[in-house]
Amino acid sequence: MAIGCEALATVRQLGAHWFSGGAEVAPLRTAGFSGAPVFLIRPADAPPHVLKGFSVGTTRPRAEWVHAIANGLRRAGAQAIPAIREHAPGDTLVTTGDGRLWEMVAYVDGSPVDDPSPSQIASAMRTLAGLHTAATTLPQGPPERAPSRAVTERIARAHGLCEQSWRERLDSATTCSRWHSILMPRLATACDAFDAGSGAASLTALAACSPRPLPCQVVLRDVWSEHVLFDHRDHGNPDTVAGIIDLHAAGIDTPATDIARLLGSWMPSDARLGPSWWASAIASYEAVRPLDDMERRLVPLLAASGIVFGLDNWFRWTLIEDRVFTDESHVVSRVDRLVKSLPTALKVMIDTMPNAGLTPQNSSP
Repeated sequence: MAIGCEALATVRQLGAHWFSGGAEVAPLRTAGFSGAPVFLIRPADAPPHVLKGFSVGTTRPRAEWVHAIANGLRRAGAQAIPAIREHAPGDTLVTTGDGRLWEMVAYVDGSPVDDPSPSQIASAMRTLAGLHTAATTLPQGPPERAPSRAVTERIARAHGLCEQSWRERLDSATTCSRWHSILMPRLATACDAFDAGSGAASLTALAACSPRPLPCQVVLRDVWSEHVLFDHRDHGNPDTVAGIIDLHAAGIDTPATDIARLLGSWMPSDARLGPSWWASAIASYEAVRPLDDMERRLVPLLAASGIVFGLDNWFRWTLIEDRVFTDESHVVSRVDRLVKSLPTALKVMIDTMPNAGLTPQNSSP
């Protein structure tokens, strides 16, 4: 990926806040889709680092909260979180003229995997459990019992899809969208899979539920396959989690949301998936940190519904809102991956909804 001379000069000026001795600069494709720019920095007098911008509109208090979480997790023993570098005593953020906030974090020498081995899943689950254990010590979000934000949002999203289905969007989507010719056929495929998988029945059942209090604390909220990096050094262990990157979406919720987000991004669409797949992954997590019974039962439903609503996000962002993304091929690849996972996700929703522990509206908890 090329970088223009003007942009290169800007990045070097930014880097000089942290490294005065000069550095090599190379752009990195962002793992997410927020449009936040990411650069690999190789200083002359320090190990490699990553310069990353926060999403446009992120406030300094919010970014400082995220950095306090990252630093607190590392102090509590969660070394999978990359260290954040200060450019001045007590200050880890730099603001550019356009108002964007920037951070400098240690480079993680690792790679994501799309189809992890059982031992890699187990390693990731143990690492995530250790991170959640460390998070219980943070003053930014002491553990409490409260309705889960993820569950509440899914119930609301289910209402929305019940009111306007993807089939109805096929008729209302504007042909002026830059995405129309690329994604309309994928929307049609998703509609067929949704109908064949009794998607409307699953969403109706979910929409009829009310959230119940769950153990809530600081969680990452965006820990998925591309944010969990495994050791890929020549003499390293490919089952070792080298790092978990990008805490910008961190917030307060049940730890089950992180487990579900990660397992949902790895959920196989073949015969490997079944009760034993979920049980094995969750058992690896619970070898380090036990779960509340309701959290344990919610994980598969949260994972599967996350795929449905993730796909719904992409159809809305592209075909309705006509958003611009820096890497369109990455967007199409992401949509294709979600469409492929949709039949499996719908089956998981049907199979797990009765035992997920959610309370039907107008029923006693």
